[in-house]
Amino acid sequence: QGGGGGGGGRGEGNSAAAAAAAAAASDIQLLPVVSDAKWVGRLASIMKREGISSCRHIQIRPKGLSREALEEEIKRACDIARESSSSSSSAGGGVKLWVNDHWDLAIKYGAYGVHVGQEDLFRVDGKGCSTEVDLDKVKEAGLRIGVSTHTYEELAKGLAIRPSYISTGPVFHTNSKEIKYIPNGVAGIASWRELIDPSIPLVAIGGISLENARACIEAGAVSLAVISAVTQQDDVAKALRDWDQLWTNDGHDQEDGVSN
Repeated sequence: QGGGGGGGGRGEGNSAAAAAAAAAASDIQLLPVVSDAKWVGRLASIMKREGISSCRHIQIRPKGLSREALEEEIKRACDIARESSSSSSSAGGGVKLWVNDHWDLAIKYGAYGVHVGQEDLFRVDGKGCSTEVDLDKVKEAGLRIGVSTHTYEELAKGLAIRPSYISTGPVFHTNSKEIKYIPNGVAGIASWRELIDPSIPLVAIGGISLENARACIEAGAVSLAVISAVTQQDDVAKALRDWDQLWTNDGHDQEDGVSN
């Protein structure tokens, strides 16, 4: 998020107001990023058993699989999400599954949305700049699109496709993924929030924990994407309960969908 930190002090009130507006249009709160369908099923089961409402959105990011194995993993995850929704008695429904990168498989198996990075969103070659993702097909299928951003240039490109959410990071140091960008802290969140339309949810990612989560939300993040803060905990159910309290204690539990 090159140079983003400098704008963090331009108006905490504006950032908070924008975050509140985005929260009112969104139910994307905790966003666990998991590696396989087994994790999707595990989180869906805990969410249903414990009555947890903040973990409806889950992103699956399989790595190192053959195309055949990758497709099977995404199919299983989508099936689990669909089953959780049909069996859910809560107003917000079950799991809303985001597929990382593989937009074609997200469409094929009926995911809720697709998350794309800048390298997947745009390709620059001798013929100019074009999109790797077929945005028309994604939107025609009714899928939402989340976009990763790290720099002002990436933010501008991401906003140009009218995304369902924008993610920013790394906020703090993380060992979960090798990233070439320097952590920009909560000041970067506040800066991004001031630049984004109030109706677009802002997702913070990178080194997010229960200890720093409140500061991220106060800076303007509506949702917090986490990996180790859920999947590497000894008691995953307790971790989800603790995260759920972050929103339910403050009355931030929402029922509406993310921006379309």
